[in-house]
Amino acid sequence: MKTLEQEKDALLQGLEMVEKARHWYHQQLQQIQDQQRHRASSSIITDSEAYPSHTCLLWTKIQEVNQCLSCLISSSRKPDCPACQRVAKHGPVSSSPLARKSFHQQALNVLREQNQLLLKEVSEKSRLISQLEKEKAELYQRLCDPRTIPRQRHQESALI
Repeated sequence: MKTLEQEKDALLQGLEMVEKARHWYHQQLQQIQDQQRHRASSSIITDSEAYPSHTCLLWTKIQEVNQCLSCLISSSRKPDCPACQRVAKHGPVSSSPLARKSFHQQALNVLREQNQLLLKEVSEKSRLISQLEKEKAELYQRLCDPRTIPRQRHQESALI
């Protein structure tokens, strides 16, 4: 009876954590959707783009949690599930060589995409700076041009 009561308590705690996790997953999905909409309408770099290591670490942890949940669910049906044996022997899936290679490849792809976005943004900013420098030079030239000075004085006196 005591063992069953402890198992029941553990299951209730787990259910509470699953509900919190469900809420957290929904919040994360909403944030990602908001970022995607914002990225589509703007060239501004978001925090997750500026800090790819945090994003990659979060992605790894999510994969580990998903694998553990899968293992838990599978183990309740089949005591000798292969995924659970693999996790027990080698740790979560992300520590296997194949998963690490896949993770590193995905991280590399994310960094490449971010690099392309940054290059695009830098190019646009450089173009705008060049345009402003050209306008500044034209304004300076007009200001220093002796032919424009008498006209400006004449216009100023007409206003008074």
